Parts: sequence; C-alpha cells; structure tokens
Amino acid sequence: MAIPTGPVPTIDFATLVRTARPNQYLLAPAGLCTTTVDAESPVFPRPVTALEAAWQRIAAAEPRLEPVRAEVALRQYDYVARSAVLGFPDLVTVRFLAQAPDRSTLAVYSRSVFGRWDIGANRRRVRRWLAAFSSSIRDGA
Repeated sequence: MAIPTGPVPTIDFATLVRTARPNQYLLAPAGLCTTTVDAESPVFPRPVTALEAAWQRIAAAEPRLEPVRAEVALRQYDYVARSAVLGFPDLVTVRFLAQAPDRSTLAVYSRSVFGRWDIGANRRRVRRWLAAFSSSIRDGA
C-alpha cells in the first residue's frame, strides 16, 4: 500500500513561498520567482512545445513517477515521485515557459511531503532529470 500524499497544492511559481525545511529543490529561470531558487534554469534553443514533448517522454520512462495533475493551458504538470525502498512520496511540479518562438525554459520544484531531511534526494532528482532532458534536447529529440 502506497503512503498517501494528502492534497497536492497548486504551485504558482511567481508567488511561491518556500518553507525553511531543506528537503526541497527549486530550479527556475531568472525573474520567474520572488523566492530564492537553488539553481537557474537554462534556456534551450527549441520551441516550448519541443521541450514539453521531450519532458513527457522522460517522465513516462521514470520509475515510481505518477502524474497527478496537468494544467495544459499553463504547461504545468504535477507528479508524485516515490522512493525506491519505502515508497515515501515527494511532490514535483514542472512548468514550461516560452522565451521566444525558438527558445524556451522550464521550472521544476521538487519537495518532500514528510520529514525535514531528504539527504539531497530532491536536488539529485532535479539535476538528474535536467541532465537527461538536456541530452534529449541536444540530440534533437
């Protein structure tokens, strides 16, 4: 039986207020958030639709990642990512943003539902996904 997540809040990156807990990681483009980000998102030389499609392929192949909500008009998606051993849930919100017709970026907010420490799991997850995503975009997928 999976550990329940409880309600999944809708994230507005522009007004996001982070908790003081270290079990979260925020990747966002400059100027999107008023809160402190952990890393700035790269800008990709692809239309936003290409970024979104590449992400969907990566997310579909990710073990223990469950889609929860899709706000298609906003290009924003929520997922539950579960730990391998005990199935603890983390919430992940991803949003795709057009910068120009042929340039786009994304924001990713990954955070633990329970506990205070995540031993860097959210940071590693976002960085691993960003590396896979960057490779996919670079290879023209």
